[in-house]
Amino acid sequence: MSSRLFPEPTTTRDYCRDTIVIWEWEDYATPEKLNPRSIKKKVRSALKKDGYKIGDLSIWVYAPENTWLIDGQSKDKFYHAGLVVSPLKGDKRTRLHRLLAEAMVSSFIWTAEDTNVLILSENVEYLKQDPRFSSFHEELISQGFPVALAHPDDVLLNQEDEPDSEYDEEEETASDCEDELADSESKCACLEGCPCRPSTTAYDESPKST
Repeated sequence: MSSRLFPEPTTTRDYCRDTIVIWEWEDYATPEKLNPRSIKKKVRSALKKDGYKIGDLSIWVYAPENTWLIDGQSKDKFYHAGLVVSPLKGDKRTRLHRLLAEAMVSSFIWTAEDTNVLILSENVEYLKQDPRFSSFHEELISQGFPVALAHPDDVLLNQEDEPDSEYDEEEETASDCEDELADSESKCACLEGCPCRPSTTAYDESPKST
């Protein structure tokens, strides 16, 4: 990839941020050219290149109801690969606006302190020109979310596929992040100013209000 998706992480909490991927799918690939099992690995690989270990990784795919992606067999393959596929009715603009409505509702339970938002689209310029998308994008940024907008090729191409194993890489990554955050009070390797660096006051583990 020629540029970063998100700012370089500088603290343990940044390093282990969750990532939500919203994929506005039109006709990205044929079944023969796309392996659902590899998508999550490639996204994770791209984020690791940005310096993120990554906590939870959620990928939501929104596609036209008449695409091959929505047929029962393909949808099941994506589901078992850890991707949620939602069919959308209507023309291109209508589908985009329905996607934005669903994403906006979901965003109410996200927390900007520990979540990155990655939006994938084959029509990046079209999205930028849509007023509703611009409002959604600006709202996320105003709330403090790091937001990246990219073509799927920028994330999926030229990323190495890690070999399959019986050990769940996502569980391993999430566990690593939990261990690092729990241990950060006494062994923080972050830069000055990191909220997990020990201070003269007691460390507050209570959830922060959003």
